Amino acid sequence: MRSRDFHVLVEARIREAEARGAFEDLPGKGKPMPADDLAGLPEEDRMAARIQRIAGSAPEEVELLRDIAALRERLAASKDEKERAKLTEALGAKTTRLAILFEASGRNVLVHSKLTEPR
Repeated sequence: MRSRDFHVLVEARIREAEARGAFEDLPGKGKPMPADDLAGLPEEDRMAARIQRIAGSAPEEVELLRDIAALRERLAASKDEKERAKLTEALGAKTTRLAILFEASGRNVLVHSKLTEPR
């Protein structure tokens, strides 16, 4: 199916649903659309992020940021020196991996930023 044909089909289905009243009871009707939290990303990155959200996953960088934050919280709460050493090692490995990913992508990030501080 060509792109134009698909577009025509989608528009026709939307008009049919609208005629049936399928959009009458939608939450937020008559209110402005919420701001797009991905608006700052380039279009191709936005699409990839949306697909990952739908699939219930996140980019590796996001997972690493979450892991780093959790490791820092555990490290701050730990009193056991052996556990602290393991957590410090894991934190270093995750931080290094994150730096490698960002360097490879050409993006800059401060690993010790508010994004990775304990909440």
